[in-house]
Amino acid sequence: MAFGRLARMCVGTGVAIGITSAIAPSFTTSLDRDDASSWLSAFLPVAHAHSKNTANNNNSTALRKSAVQFGAPIDQGMRHLPRTEHVVSFNGATKNPNWVCEHLTKYSIQQKGVDRDNCDFQSDPAIHSFFRTSNADFKGSGYDRGHMAAAANHRSSLSAMQETFYLTNISPQVGAGFNRDAWATLENYCRRLTNVYTDVYVVSGPLYLPKTMSNGKKFMQYEVIGPNNVAVPTHFFKVVAGEMADGKIEIQAFIMPNKQIESGHSLSEYLVPLEEAEKLSGFLFFEKVTNKYKCVMRKGNQLIGRFAKRDRT
Repeated sequence: MAFGRLARMCVGTGVAIGITSAIAPSFTTSLDRDDASSWLSAFLPVAHAHSKNTANNNNSTALRKSAVQFGAPIDQGMRHLPRTEHVVSFNGATKNPNWVCEHLTKYSIQQKGVDRDNCDFQSDPAIHSFFRTSNADFKGSGYDRGHMAAAANHRSSLSAMQETFYLTNISPQVGAGFNRDAWATLENYCRRLTNVYTDVYVVSGPLYLPKTMSNGKKFMQYEVIGPNNVAVPTHFFKVVAGEMADGKIEIQAFIMPNKQIESGHSLSEYLVPLEEAEKLSGFLFFEKVTNKYKCVMRKGNQLIGRFAKRDRT
């Protein structure tokens, strides 16, 4: 699938600048600072289309142009990173992905002879050195290097799997009980959905949710690790769209806390309405799907999925 279609389907107009960057010529990692600034300026607010005050409109246009005379700020999240089978939007402030979009098929997950033991975690050379993370950030932190695009989802080639080991696809995750267990169970579930759907689209990413203190006030608190101050997310989301051969689409959304989760919990416990995942993440998902909220799997008012007995933490 072309990356333009993948990105347009996965994340919507809530991040319009980023999505356009994923399908425009500036998609490539060779984008330089001056080119990015001039391209970004095209997306600054414009005068109201129905305004009749031509003089004021012309004046506003001049002011807008002068406001970014030396270039608008460059957001690392604008530089979506094209991979063989997934797309990454990276956050230079948190040193985590904003989101990662994947396209799964039976072919992409079932190729033989592709082994993760032949892959190594590594810094992403496409990211500016100011925002780049390294393995040293995770060493001794107590956290696993948790994949957003799972390595086992991308067995079509060794290079496709190796791309999932760039640290731009990685977030700090609690190991036992989460990355190696509950999150891995959710990843396995997404892969099994390729037995039901011809194409499975997955968007994963970190969340930083507030805590309510004893005095009733809410605070945003999260740990940072390593010399580059990599943020440790409080939760993670995974939003899944399955497309059948007849074009029918079914959507599920999950949010899991980044903590040790006891065994025995059903994945259904972590289902959330699509609207909740969007509000908490700040992104609109699968905007190109017609009536997408009606595509969310429900039985009556109950959120459901295609779960089996094995889909437990």
